[in-house]
Formats: sequence, structure tokens, C-alpha cells
Amino acid sequence: MRTTNVRPADFRPAGLVGAVMVFSMLVVACVSPGEPEKKPAPPSVPPEPARAAFRVDPAAHYNLIAVGAAAKCVQPAGQSNVAGMRMQIATCDGSKAQQYRLTPLPGNYVAIVNLTSEMCIDVAGESRDNGANIVQYPCRNGLNQQWVLADAPEGNLRLVARHSGGSVDVQGAVSTENTNLIQWPWSGDPNQRFKLAVVKDVPDGGAAKDAGAAVAAAAKGKDKAGAAAKKKKTK
Repeated sequence: MRTTNVRPADFRPAGLVGAVMVFSMLVVACVSPGEPEKKPAPPSVPPEPARAAFRVDPAAHYNLIAVGAAAKCVQPAGQSNVAGMRMQIATCDGSKAQQYRLTPLPGNYVAIVNLTSEMCIDVAGESRDNGANIVQYPCRNGLNQQWVLADAPEGNLRLVARHSGGSVDVQGAVSTENTNLIQWPWSGDPNQRFKLAVVKDVPDGGAAKDAGAAVAAAAKGKDKAGAAAKKKKTK
């Protein structure tokens, strides 16, 4: 009798291989190497401090004095009128480059405008980072050009940027000529304390010119006295 070989039945589920392939394709599709990496959220802005009792006179000219840095005046580097120039401290000389006009803004903020450049004190690039540069930039009503005048110890003022909550700070807490200003969290240290002092409306370099005129007058008077004494002696 002839026998027929019977092949064992295949017991794998017919759709299993296909299902595995479909699942693998879905996984590859979901993990795309071109998907942009998520960036961390910027730090939250701290609550604004209470406003100081200081009353702004829009018609006045002010010196912005860094009281914790040997009472030096704030000016753009080199007394320049170029946009983006860093703000620094320098010996007060009576020049308009060290004078400012304060413009009140809605919400009890102020813009601080340099009289030489007619530009606003600004946090560079609207940065919220600690150590961001304080610069001058054309006034455009940006939040990084709006300042809260808050109280600081010993009757001084703290300048707080609206967009970040950072305070104006003399970098390194030194009084070295031409030290830059930066943005930094409030610490209450002397290098974050400022004073706005009203100045007389004098010509550019008025203080230096007045001092020079006084020296010249004194020298002229001495020369006259010497000439008179010499004339008397020859008689």
C-alpha cells in the first residue's frame, strides 16, 4: 500500500508577523530624529517691589549716582551717543553725557533718557539672564526700558527692570573708573544702590569749565598783583 507523507500543520497565528511589522513601523515613525529639542522655560519674573516715595520731575535733569561706587556718575562708555554702548560709572564732571531725563510711563514705571544720546537705559537683548549688560538704546517703550524706582537702604534707590525683575548693579562691586553696569538679582549690597540728584541746567562740561574759569581768574589776579608790586618797587 502506498502511503502519503502528511506535513505537520503550522500553528503560528497567521496575522502575528504582520502585526509585529506594523507595530515596528509605528515606533519608527513616532521617534523622529528631526524633532526639535524642547528648551527649558525662562525663569519666572519675581514680584515687583513697592515704588519709592521719590517724585519724578519730568522737566528736571538728573545725575544717576552709584552711591556704593565712590559716588561716581553713570554714563555711556566714552560718553558716546552710539546705540548699544554699555553704561558705566565714571567720575562726575558735569557733562550732559552724565545727565538724564525721567519720563513717567503707565503703571508707575519710568524711562531713563540720556541727554547726550537721547537714548534710553536698556537691558541688552531683553535678556532675563543674570549679568546681562545695561546699555543705551533708542527708546521704543520696550519692557526692558521700563524701570521701577524702589527704595534701597540708607535713603537710596534701587532700579528694577520691568521685564526681568533684575536690579541695576555695578559689576564686581568695585569703584574702578569705567566699570560696567549689569543686571543682577537684588541683594541689598551697596553696589546696587543709586541716587537721582537734580542738576542745574549748565552747558556740556559746565562743572569742569567753571573750575577752569576759577583757576584762570585766580592766576590772572595773582599776575596783576605781581605786576603792581613790581611797578611800585621800581619807583
